[in-house]
Amino acid sequence: MTALQDGIAYGMRVQLALCAAALLAVATVPTLAQAPGGIADVLVASAAPELVQEGFVFTEGPVGTADGGLYFSDIRVSRVFYLDPTGKISVVRENTNGANGLALTRDGELLFAEGDGKRITKRDKDGTITNVTEGPPGVPLLAPNDLLVDSKGGIYFTDPGPRPVVPGRPTYV
Repeated sequence: MTALQDGIAYGMRVQLALCAAALLAVATVPTLAQAPGGIADVLVASAAPELVQEGFVFTEGPVGTADGGLYFSDIRVSRVFYLDPTGKISVVRENTNGANGLALTRDGELLFAEGDGKRITKRDKDGTITNVTEGPPGVPLLAPNDLLVDSKGGIYFTDPGPRPVVPGRPTYV
């Protein structure tokens, strides 16, 4: 196996582990959300949900910032928003190619998993959008979805491909 094949195989194992963790989280969230008295060390019993703004279509990919803000995407309208610590919401990026997952690099640059764009991009500090990856040579991304940055700066993401699975559509192993 070549180093590239080893890297791809390792990446696929990481993606599977992340998907399994996400499924486990989704399965436990309804139980936690119904727990009376808050969630120990996460949500105090006196906390009450507060509607900040309505009118979004399909929000996803929330990522908190050190200053207490929150980035999130609205996939169907292809926009990413920022909720600042005072509660003001502003558009950070339009025409996101269906960006879902968001993450911040150690340098504070915002990463986007562009499902429709079939790539991972980042917004530099000056607002310039640059391509991070479209996949290794010969193995294009199908529809990157969620992503995260580890403590060493490594970027991990899921790439489940388009849904529904269509017989005859190419797949990559």
